Amino acid sequence: SINVLALTAQYAISVGLPEDRVKKLCLAALVHDVGHTLISKELFEAKDRLSDEEFQQFQTHSLKGYRAILKYPEFGKSVARAVLEHHERLDRSGYPNKIKEISFEGQVLGLVDCYESLKYHEKNFRDHLAAYDALKIVKEDVVAGKFNKDMFKDLCSCLIK
Repeated sequence: SINVLALTAQYAISVGLPEDRVKKLCLAALVHDVGHTLISKELFEAKDRLSDEEFQQFQTHSLKGYRAILKYPEFGKSVARAVLEHHERLDRSGYPNKIKEISFEGQVLGLVDCYESLKYHEKNFRDHLAAYDALKIVKEDVVAGKFNKDMFKDLCSCLIK
């Protein structure tokens, strides 16, 4: 979450968002995976890819995180919504609700989280990737309609500054 926070801050400042919006977006980045604390630890320790059933359990973390954030109104609805939507995709292939109308914050977190995971996290079935290789995979998702093209360009631009 700290990596996602740092990358989100870099993105938000680079695109010129107002300070109050940067703060809210960064708060959402920091807590975007709070739902991980509410699902089985074994899902994170699996040696292989998750089974369909295990992946369905894993997917509940967005909704569980959203519900947890809603208990604290001081976070604000935009933070809760971003937590809920950070795995949604514009082509409706995401989760938990397979929606197409994703908030700006949800789209930014989804894009940054995807890049961060590829770049910084080894999985049992793949090594972490170099920045270029991670961006190449994210670009494939952009071309497939999962992420916003302009947001991807802005992400690439902010990473080279």
